[in-house]
Order: sequence, then C-alpha cells, then structure tokens
Amino acid sequence: MANVIYITTACDFNCDYCYERKNRNQLERNKSISYKEIDNFLANLQEPPEIQSQIVIFGGEPFLFPSKVEYIIKNAKNFKDNVYPEITTNGLWLSNKNHTKKIKELMDKYGQFGLEISFDVSGQYRRLLKNGQRSEKYVIQAINNLEDFNVPYSIRYTIHKGNIENVIHDIISILVQFPKCNKIITSIYEEELDIYFGDNNITKKRLEQIKEYLRRVYEKFHVPVCDFTCNLCKKCSKYLYTANRYYVPQKGKIEVEIGKQKEFDHFI
Repeated sequence: MANVIYITTACDFNCDYCYERKNRNQLERNKSISYKEIDNFLANLQEPPEIQSQIVIFGGEPFLFPSKVEYIIKNAKNFKDNVYPEITTNGLWLSNKNHTKKIKELMDKYGQFGLEISFDVSGQYRRLLKNGQRSEKYVIQAINNLEDFNVPYSIRYTIHKGNIENVIHDIISILVQFPKCNKIITSIYEEELDIYFGDNNITKKRLEQIKEYLRRVYEKFHVPVCDFTCNLCKKCSKYLYTANRYYVPQKGKIEVEIGKQKEFDHFI
C-alpha cells in the first residue's frame, strides 16, 4: 500500500492542466506541514511490520522544502524497518547538480528510495514555470544530472490532449535519450481526452492502440510503461492509496491545442 504525505500545497510550476491551478495562490498560504505532523504520519503507517510500507512524498512540489524531504528519508526507518519512500517531483530543484549530488549522498547513506520526475515530452509546453518560462530544459538537465550521478529514477508521463497524438514517439524518445530510466509511469487525463475525442469509446480505442505499440516497445527496450505493459512486466502489483493523507486534491478541467500523430514502426 502507499501512504501519501503532502509536504506542501505550493508549487513553482504553473501547469495548465493542474487540478489545483485555480486555487494555487490560496493554497500557497499554507506553505508546508510541520515536523511534528511528519512524525505523526510516520508513526501511523497502516501496514503491519511484515508488509512493506510505501511512502509517497508529494505536493505541490516537495523539493520546495528539501529539508523536510530529507527528514522523512532519514527518519522513516526509525518508525518502521520495512519502508520505502518515493518522491514525486517536477524536476526543477534537481536541475542543480549540487542538489542531485545531495540526493545521491542520501541514497548512499540511507538506502535507495524512489524518485519520479514528471516529464510530458511533447506535451511539456503545458508545464510552465511560475514566471511563464518553458520548463523543458530544466527537466532534461535534471534527468541528465541523475544519469551522470547514477541515481535510479523513473519518469511520470501524463497523457493529455497536448501529447495524445505523440505518445509512442515520446516514450521511445525517453528510452533512447535516457537509458538509465528504470520505468515510465503513466497518468491518463481520461476526462479531458473524452472531451477531445468527443466519445469515451474513442478514447478507450486509442489507448488500446497505444497499448499494442507499447507492448512491442517493451519487447525491444525491456523498460516497463506502467498501465500499458503490466501483463509483460509483472514486476509489481498495483497498490491502493490509504486514507492516511494530509491533503486531498480536487479535479479540474482545461482547454488545450492539438498535436499530430506520427508513424513509428521503424523504431520497433
């Protein structure tokens, strides 16, 4: 099971499909949870000792408060031995090599933990910085830093209207450009795709077509694309979110521009 802790509601990105975009300024007034709340969270992990507890460190952007992320990494095993922290980040903080080096040092000292970098590739234009600047170069720099320091990581790729026509190309691009990526975790903004295609059945059909392509991609690269190659990979089981949360988000809706489909059989 996953125990989700929301370090903060603040974020240094302004993604146009974010479910909290309309409320972001209001949410930032509550900058972060306290160390006492973190201790309370760790003391109340719901799984019995023999079952591993996964701690998902989430936000907002958790690395706006790196000392609290570090505190969880350092102290989690004081509350339970069988625990695995995982951080979901937009990658901006990790574009600084000194910060990536710090993550490497934490892993060397306290053991490996999960690191998920959000990167939508052709749809990344929707993930702007707070100042309106595009974020691609920072996220790519962050991933290159992780590769250089040999820090294990995965990429979270959100499928939405801005990249639905380029999913196969995007996934292959990740696998070719970042060979040390250990898996790609997909999130599907299905509600938006239903509006884009005008029919949920069309959305499902398109996703099934993508799944067939990605099965062939997996056979070549042997890197899991979660939710698309599960029947080939079988390296994990789906976990359920518990009620052990400090913040519960709400859904939102957006409007975006459209991309183009390409053919990628020559890659696979």
